[in-house]
Amino acid sequence: MTSDEIIQQLKQGNQRFAEDKSLGAHRSRNWRAQLIEGQHPIATILGCSDSRVPVELLFDQGFGDLFVIRVAGNIVDKHVVGSIEYAVKHLGTQVLLVLGHTHCGAITAAVSTEPLNEPEEIEDLLVSVRRGTKDVDPNLPLRERVSIGVIENVRFGVDELNQVSNLRDSIQADQLTVIGGVFQLETGRVDFLS
Repeated sequence: MTSDEIIQQLKQGNQRFAEDKSLGAHRSRNWRAQLIEGQHPIATILGCSDSRVPVELLFDQGFGDLFVIRVAGNIVDKHVVGSIEYAVKHLGTQVLLVLGHTHCGAITAAVSTEPLNEPEEIEDLLVSVRRGTKDVDPNLPLRERVSIGVIENVRFGVDELNQVSNLRDSIQADQLTVIGGVFQLETGRVDFLS
């Protein structure tokens, strides 16, 4: 499939999910058995670890269909990049989707103007999230800051991944398309960003 066809397949799967018409394909024991020898996912998704964002379900995909990397705030770090490079180089995924979501706790914390008293590891994570939300106006109401922050963080992630040399080479060779999207918890729909 081409990148455009893969993106269309993701959009169609999300539409089925949002309309409660999921096919639930590729979830049987027989399908799983076929994957023992290897995997051939159609896309790589960098999403948030939030339990309300089950990536395979919201795109109506099953076992082996997506290579999913999940981390709070869908941040890009060297481990995430290494996982993505593995998927592109060794699994041949042609589409990389950075997926944020509404009501994200990591974004909420990152754009908060209130002092936070978090453990060191959470603070380190928030430093990374704040890189993608640094331009959000702190004078806006919190709900608006979070909404804008989610989109800005996705765009920041897409921009960062476009600058990774190995990924950039694949993009320039038309072997990889990097896109962003935001999952709307309220509707079940993914809004793809241009």
